[in-house]
Amino acid sequence: MNVTRKFALPALGIALALGGTTAAPAAARPAQPAGAHSSGALAGALQQPAAKARCSVWKDHAGPAGAGRAHAKCPGWYVRVKAYCDDGSISTSAWLKGYAKAECPRAVDVDMIRHWTQKGL
Repeated sequence: MNVTRKFALPALGIALALGGTTAAPAAARPAQPAGAHSSGALAGALQQPAAKARCSVWKDHAGPAGAGRAHAKCPGWYVRVKAYCDDGSISTSAWLKGYAKAECPRAVDVDMIRHWTQKGL
């Protein structure tokens, strides 16, 4: 058995058993307004509030020259959406009531979508 594997796997098991985690430290997480809820690939550790069941999130290619657009619709909530584009750029909408849209540059597709909701501003 490899010496590294012999010691690394038991140490990982002990760390996880004692309440350790493999998640990024809190300082590495993006900031968000007080009272805001978030979802998306970057927010795996956050609990989903009941309001998320009423949100619809999707993307399309209806922007200029087929640019990708990220949409979030959450009736009765203020919503903000962020589109992470294939070229590395990020587009963020304003906080809007019920529906928000973020658009990638011309002819660039959306790679990932993240959205936040809050009851009032």
